[in-house]
Amino acid sequence: MRRIALIICWLASNTALAQPARVIERAIHDWFESQRAHLPGPAQIEIGALAATTQLAPCARIAIALAPQARAFGATQLVARCLDAAGWRLIVPVTIHVRAPYLVTARSLPAGKTLEEADLLEATGDLAQLPANVITAKEQALGRVTVAALAAGQPLRQEQLRAAPIIQPGQSVRVILRGAGFTVGNEGKALAAAAVGQTLKVRLDNGQIISGVVQPDGAIEVR
Repeated sequence: MRRIALIICWLASNTALAQPARVIERAIHDWFESQRAHLPGPAQIEIGALAATTQLAPCARIAIALAPQARAFGATQLVARCLDAAGWRLIVPVTIHVRAPYLVTARSLPAGKTLEEADLLEATGDLAQLPANVITAKEQALGRVTVAALAAGQPLRQEQLRAAPIIQPGQSVRVILRGAGFTVGNEGKALAAAAVGQTLKVRLDNGQIISGVVQPDGAIEVR
């Protein structure tokens, strides 16, 4: 009888320890269902090992969210938080498979090439098997410039492109100096090419060289 009682206690203990894993998995699947509409194509989720849950107290209410800086699909991480008194927090590895279109290069492209429709082809595949920053829409690529030479048929990644310059070396530019309660305008010459958001050095009419940030309208803002 004592042996039977020990076995029953052991089973009850393991059931309690296993409970967080089942609840976490159910919470993750519920979270995933709520995210499907925001993904670019049909999706499935694979949940990684939950061995660490054997150290967690049972919890009936669990909140799920993407871990900070985690990607929305592919190999990524979720945070599971117990909202009950146990109050634990667990990082869960998952893989989110999404079958969706992405862009590849239609031909070999040199560095410095401004992308046009003829430079791009659309392919379809599991985004989880591709680089994290693969480009999925043409508007993310058209008009941008290749940072380095690219081979034909290569999946196109965001870090392989930069914004096209809207200012050329020697171009006359408007300089705006902003301070606490004042704004001063001036004119100058650009000392390099630059795109929106980049820092650019400008030589003012009096010979002074200053640095500012290129604005969408081509003005250089100095703060």
